[in-house]
Amino acid sequence: FNLCLAQPEFKAVLGQVSLCGGAAKGGAAKGGAKEAAPKQEAKGKDKKEAQPKKEAAPKKEAKGKEAKGGDKKEDDKKEPTPEELEKMKKDKLKKVVKEGGKRGVEIEGAADMGGLQFFCTSVDLPEGDLDLLIESMKAMNA
Repeated sequence: FNLCLAQPEFKAVLGQVSLCGGAAKGGAAKGGAKEAAPKQEAKGKDKKEAQPKKEAAPKKEAKGKEAKGGDKKEDDKKEPTPEELEKMKKDKLKKVVKEGGKRGVEIEGAADMGGLQFFCTSVDLPEGDLDLLIESMKAMNA
């Protein structure tokens, strides 16, 4: 401990440290608490200074999103045409089948290593749509 206290980096952080001779009496514990408090205050100040910078960045992003969000709201108000709906369904189905295939390969690899009797897996893209879930399961078994 004394070797550490002799280092200039420790002195810069802790300042002058006076050791208590009655460590067995519990005096060191009180002194240790007093020394720890300035460290926490210094860290707290650094965090408080860092937080406004972090908060400032999201505000800038939020303003940018609001400006862009206005355009998106106008686009969302327009109902997609039947052709666009069909294209969106096909794209979603394609993504679901791809995800199912990946899960199937993952399960097959685990089974090839041996010892696989039971397994649980999940798929994200069907989002509760049973028809898409069935398509995902077909892709897993393909």
